[in-house]
Amino acid sequence: MRVTTGQRTGAMGSVQVQLVFTNRGERSCVTAGYPGVSFVTGDQGRQVGSAASRQGGRYQSVTLAPGGTAHAAFRYPQVGNLPAGTCKPTTVRGLRVYPPDQTAAVYVPLAVRACGTHGVGVGEITAMRSGTGTER
Repeated sequence: MRVTTGQRTGAMGSVQVQLVFTNRGERSCVTAGYPGVSFVTGDQGRQVGSAASRQGGRYQSVTLAPGGTAHAAFRYPQVGNLPAGTCKPTTVRGLRVYPPDQTAAVYVPLAVRACGTHGVGVGEITAMRSGTGTER
C-alpha cells in the first residue's frame, strides 16, 4: 500500500489534507475503518504531540482493485492560532500512517508546524472512502 498526500485546503484555523492510499498489489484488497496518523520529526521518527482522533461514525468497506485508490481526510489546526506556551509549536517532517488493520506504518512527507504538547491541537482523521477525495 502506498500512501501520499493529495489535495490540501485550509479554513477556519485548520488545514485539511487528503491522505491517498493506492493498492500496489496485483490483487484486489479490502480496507475499512480509520488509519492511524501521527506527526513525526527527526531521523528516528519521534512522534510529536498526540495521534489524530477519529472523526465521524459508521464506515463501510472499500475494495481497491490493483492501482485503485481510497482516501481519508486529515485535519489539523494551524498552530499560530493556539497559545504558543500551551501548544509548544514544533516543526515536523511528516506523518506516520498506519493503514486500517495494519501494523506496519508508512512515512508520508509533510513539513508543517504542529503542537508538541500531548492533547493540545490534536488532528482529526476520517474513515477510508473510495477515490482520491477530489472527485465531484
